[in-house]
Amino acid sequence: MHLWDESSYALNAQEMIEKGNPIELFLLDEPDVFNSKPPFAIWCSAICIKIFGFNELGVRMSSAIFAFLSALLLWLIGIKTFKNYWTALSIPMVLLSSYGFVGWHISRTGDTDSVLAFWILLQSLLIYEFTNSDSKNKATMYLILFGFAFSFGCLTKGIAGLIAMPGFFAWITYSRKLKETFQNKGFYIAIITFLFLVIGYYALRSYLTEGYFNAVMENEIGGRIERQDFLNQKTLPFYFYFELMFTQDRFFVWIFILPFGLFYILSRANDGAKKLGVFFIFIFISIALLLALSKTKLEWYDAPLYTIMAIIIGTAFYLVSKKHPIKIWLLFICIFSWPFYKVISNNCDVAKGSSLGNFMKQIRAKGHQKDSVYMINSGPNFVMHFYAKKDCLKGNNCEVVSQNDRKLHAGSYILTQQYERDVDVKNLFILEPILSFKECSYYRIINKK
Repeated sequence: MHLWDESSYALNAQEMIEKGNPIELFLLDEPDVFNSKPPFAIWCSAICIKIFGFNELGVRMSSAIFAFLSALLLWLIGIKTFKNYWTALSIPMVLLSSYGFVGWHISRTGDTDSVLAFWILLQSLLIYEFTNSDSKNKATMYLILFGFAFSFGCLTKGIAGLIAMPGFFAWITYSRKLKETFQNKGFYIAIITFLFLVIGYYALRSYLTEGYFNAVMENEIGGRIERQDFLNQKTLPFYFYFELMFTQDRFFVWIFILPFGLFYILSRANDGAKKLGVFFIFIFISIALLLALSKTKLEWYDAPLYTIMAIIIGTAFYLVSKKHPIKIWLLFICIFSWPFYKVISNNCDVAKGSSLGNFMKQIRAKGHQKDSVYMINSGPNFVMHFYAKKDCLKGNNCEVVSQNDRKLHAGSYILTQQYERDVDVKNLFILEPILSFKECSYYRIINKK
């Protein structure tokens, strides 16, 4: 498990199950106002935990499911536009060979960004279908569905759910559908849906949780638009996300293809595929600009970009392949192979996160099944709390305490994960070393010093 977001969201989900309260979020039995986001992703995580258990798989499954749904939706978009099942695979293949998307904090960890990326993609598709609908009833249906997709995006990550809105407005204006939008009852149903689900949620949680409104203003509005020094100690450049796509392999190889894809789509004669590509260029510009203008920048904020860039690149390859199909698709496979290999090797070989989970398994497997374990911690370490709760749910005794806790006495078993805490306990107690693994150590207290 990873420190901060993933482990705290996991605790949010488990405590939601234990308290039976789907509206308020709790962390360590206290209302969680730091995580001011609405709880859609936590609801999904709680459902998966109920099915798979309170473990890494249960916590991460919802992110994986929504990543799969994004890939599936991309394939369906390609099928409808390209009229070919195999050619349409080019779009999800770009996405699934993007290490930034199929990696830490998005598809492979229990965070909110994979879920948000799906809702942004679905919103975009529904707006595109609305502007291309051939009947008023279909247009109304697409706007109503958009209202739900837009609301669920905001219920996933708050203000981040608005990130594609400038692009939607620009495209509707460009398509000369602005008047039609305001004259369609589906538009007003979408507004009512948003007000009821999103504004209604914020109002209800503000009523139930003291200080929640102020937390929203500080963590969401201030945290997204203004720089928060504890996240970014200096102002990062506007090209920050695209630099990481190259330097950290987050969109490696494809980042070089993207400019050519943009140019080729814009230079082609009008047809269905070009129109799709141009629409997603509008959305790409909207998201990229808002990310660049936001003063707080974290590498995983670019999650919604990957599905959009995948469509642009896949569409460009399709348009080029009309003239030289075999050569172009052989070239595509060759380009795809390297980043896809990098996705697999990075996720399989690069060790990330805490070793505490493996260490707890060793402790319980090596004759210490009935030990009451005290994990030593002096600050917020939600990974420790995650594994302590996981151990307790198996019927064991495990608790997170400080090194000065009165519960610690001769005969107590203590676990440290940080060098500083290891020094602390060695200064306070005479210890019998029992096990160690990477950064983790397990001792029995002989006596106090």
